[in-house]
Amino acid sequence: MRYLGSLTLLVVLVTVRPPSLQSQAPTSVPLNRALLNPSSLDSLLRPVMIDKMADRYVAGSAIVVVSGDRIAYQGGFGRREVFREVPVEVDRTIWRIGSVTKVLTGLAVMQLVDRGRLRLDADVNQYLGAMKVPGTFPEPVQVRHLLTHTAGFDQLGSNRHARNERAIRPLGEWLADNLVRLNPPGQLAVYDTYGITLAGYLIEQVSGLSYEHYLQKNIFGPLNMQHSGTAVPPALRADVAVGYEFAGHWEAMPWEFMNTAPASTVNATVTDMGNLLVMLLNGGRFGDKQVLSVEAVRAMLTRQFSNDPQQPGYGYTFWEDWSFGIPAFSHGGSMTGFGSFLYLVPEHRLGVFIAYNQESAALAEAAVSRLVKALFPESSPLTLRPTIAGDSDLARLAGTFANAIHNHQDPLRGWRRRSFEVQVSDSGGVVFEGVAARRVGPLAFQRPDGVLVTFREDAQHRVTYMFVGQTVFERIRQ
Repeated sequence: MRYLGSLTLLVVLVTVRPPSLQSQAPTSVPLNRALLNPSSLDSLLRPVMIDKMADRYVAGSAIVVVSGDRIAYQGGFGRREVFREVPVEVDRTIWRIGSVTKVLTGLAVMQLVDRGRLRLDADVNQYLGAMKVPGTFPEPVQVRHLLTHTAGFDQLGSNRHARNERAIRPLGEWLADNLVRLNPPGQLAVYDTYGITLAGYLIEQVSGLSYEHYLQKNIFGPLNMQHSGTAVPPALRADVAVGYEFAGHWEAMPWEFMNTAPASTVNATVTDMGNLLVMLLNGGRFGDKQVLSVEAVRAMLTRQFSNDPQQPGYGYTFWEDWSFGIPAFSHGGSMTGFGSFLYLVPEHRLGVFIAYNQESAALAEAAVSRLVKALFPESSPLTLRPTIAGDSDLARLAGTFANAIHNHQDPLRGWRRRSFEVQVSDSGGVVFEGVAARRVGPLAFQRPDGVLVTFREDAQHRVTYMFVGQTVFERIRQ
């Protein structure tokens, strides 16, 4: 994949998705609709799926492609269980979709907004009971902040896992012990597990239903997602894929039990997820049911916040995606032994969902890249901006930076701080990870591979953050 050297782990720390190479928002390009039939899509996708699975030792995978109001193609490959030689069945095999769960949580919140039960600009505390967001800052955390990763919570990374299903704590109880406000809301978007988990608790508080029950009644049921849920009922457990890691041999991974269900724990078939894509690409409508309003879908698939206008931002839970050179939105997911990726091109009502039993982004990147290149032959995922002259005071950019997703309260627990150096090059640019980046804007630099790096200054012109796509790196030392 097109990662940043040893920054790979930082860029995809909590989600599986390709990083952005496009240095500016891509423009519309025509779609080759002649390929949107099962035979052509199978000829297009089967070779890359099989080759990449063999290359990366992925045991099994499945993919669905949606065009307009129909599933245009779905295919299953390999085995859901290696040692019993159980093949993938596209409409039965259940995958752990990891952080793609956040999209479903966002959808549920937007349903409640549609129904007048929540307001996006409201202080979340007005919907909570005894458990409240701490009053660390005078600005309240609003509902919209939870869906744009701008609530400002510290990403502790600790206490997310439970030993077993019985040890999973109620959302409100767990949040009371794990919500720490680090930044004022609405100023910085840092990919946020805690804000989305709080959004799931809001769903429970406002609806009077458990998170799982709300999804079953209001999303999975209306969308005919019969094999989906945060828990797998006994009747379906035989259909769940086994997650694997490969290090010379396949090793089955243990099931992860999470206290952060609204951020991570939905399980689904790709056929079920195809129904979700149909709804999103058709203004919230699925068959004769209006699951979500046209306005709510449009808001989810429109930029709501960006750390830098030169970088892709966020819709409501969706990532603005410039990776493949066309205007799109996406979300990736990973759990131990599993990866998934959801990709939407709203303008052309095109959607893709892919899942597999390995925690890696390589297969998703290869499959979606191949599909986009064929369907959008005029797309260009790599845009190089011209070098510009600027002031010579680049020394203020140099220093030590770290991924903002780490435990600021206890650096030795949970998500740990991983740092790297940024240096000034002799040619008037910056260097990080050993690669020079040319100056293409006042605080913008681009590497030869297309990766765009931008910086943010505070009111005293001190550099505080560095951005690569949606990934945030905070300055920790000059």
